[in-house]
Amino acid sequence: MKKYIFKNKQFLIASVFCAITTSCFAVAVQFVKGNLLDIALTNNMERILQFIILLIILIFMEILFGYLFDNAKSKFNVLCFEDLRNDYFKKIICSMQMQEYNSKTQGELMAKYTNDLALIYTSYFQSITLLIELLTKVLIVTIALFYFNAILALVTLFLLTTPLYIPKIIEKQLKKAKHNYALAVETHLSKISEWLTGLEVIRNYAMESKISKLFASSNERTMNALLSDEQMRNKATLLTTLISYVSHFIILAISIIFVGVGYFTAGSFLIAFGMIDQLSYPLIALSRTIQNMVSVKDIIKAADDFMQQETKLNGCELQSFETALDIKNVSFGYENHLIFHKFNFVFEKGKKYLIQGESGSGKTTLINLILKYYQVQSGIIMIDGLPLNDLDTVYNFITVVRQEAFIFNDTIRNNLSLYKDISDDELIAVLKSVNLKYLATKEGLEKCAGENGNNFSGGEIKRLSLARALLRKTDILILDEPLANLDDENVGIVEDLILSVKGQTLLVISHQFNETKLQYFDEVLDINLQSLKKESIKEGVYA
Repeated sequence: MKKYIFKNKQFLIASVFCAITTSCFAVAVQFVKGNLLDIALTNNMERILQFIILLIILIFMEILFGYLFDNAKSKFNVLCFEDLRNDYFKKIICSMQMQEYNSKTQGELMAKYTNDLALIYTSYFQSITLLIELLTKVLIVTIALFYFNAILALVTLFLLTTPLYIPKIIEKQLKKAKHNYALAVETHLSKISEWLTGLEVIRNYAMESKISKLFASSNERTMNALLSDEQMRNKATLLTTLISYVSHFIILAISIIFVGVGYFTAGSFLIAFGMIDQLSYPLIALSRTIQNMVSVKDIIKAADDFMQQETKLNGCELQSFETALDIKNVSFGYENHLIFHKFNFVFEKGKKYLIQGESGSGKTTLINLILKYYQVQSGIIMIDGLPLNDLDTVYNFITVVRQEAFIFNDTIRNNLSLYKDISDDELIAVLKSVNLKYLATKEGLEKCAGENGNNFSGGEIKRLSLARALLRKTDILILDEPLANLDDENVGIVEDLILSVKGQTLLVISHQFNETKLQYFDEVLDINLQSLKKESIKEGVYA
């Protein structure tokens, strides 16, 4: 978190300056009030008026610099929070390995983004500026108190600093309570994400009542964790407050004795009382602030570790695919279920492959291995003679279109171009090629797809995602069940479009392809049989 503090240090420095200035004016107010009381007892109206004017000016300046401090600290806190959120999201989008991403739930990632980062904002960044305000006040008031009366200053500091040890004494309990709450929120949001995703199933199977009870139970556990966290901090505050007030009364009694023996005037007593009051609140608040910072230590460390974790790069980055994708003796499985055993196959550049097999035979798993979503358990996958594990990424030369196509809640133009500079003519042409002619206009390009593409049918979303992939023109194009959700007319159009692709290595997973068109594939790979090689390739319009 230090880099965020350093990046926004100008606002932190401004906060320190304003806090010091505010505290100086606040102390000056106490001295003027005391002197004003002593002067009032002398009935010197001219001096009384002068001190009243001075008091008003000092109070105004204290309020003004307090306002400036609040603005500076707010700017610092918000900018640090903004940078933290940017880095967290960027880490997921740009650097997080897909294998690691797939091992987490969206709810887990969202919980860390919403809850953990918010806790860091409130309990760390905000506490830093509050700490500056409190420490500055304590320092300035202490200096002034020593200037006023060294004996009283020593007694005050000894007694009022006692509560500061409370957070350290109960540090483990504070951290545990905060960790348990963060974990409860993470689990709760993960379940909510799952239930909302499966809403259709819940409704279809009349599970609403059961899910509502499960939610209530999960929500109760989360709130109990929050309550435990609050109660732990309340206990610490109770101890701190009790000790502080006992100390306050002891100091007050000493000041009264000083007045009684003639050591203090009435004005001096007022100054002492005001200074002690100025010091006691910051010290109580200081203890609570330290508690907050201590409680999120583990959460901060986890966030730092996540964002500072370097993606394993081997310095090898291919920009294109030149010869072959070679799968050699690859074995892979999930837990006790073996999917591949010494699997061998070669995908050659520029050829078209149809991948078939029964459900669960490993078609999608094969694609995920090629995309580095999983690590093979034995064997090796090589691209242009280089081991797949030695490559930083394969996305430079591979485009994949999944069976469940994803569309952004944005215009057709942006969904196709993905914010790259592509001419309207090219966008319109690709829309026509996938039989979305009614969108193939400048007006159609501005049409919004809606959330999850809800302004279009499943078949239209499928064709939009195919059009997007065709525009990218990478060396390898992977299509996972590209004919799913299409009507008979569009099945034929998409089949012909796929087979007309030139200059790309094509890997198509499909069990729906028209058998009369299989001849136009260079090879049909049946996962159940490892591979089914064609003896000859018939010439045709797609060759």
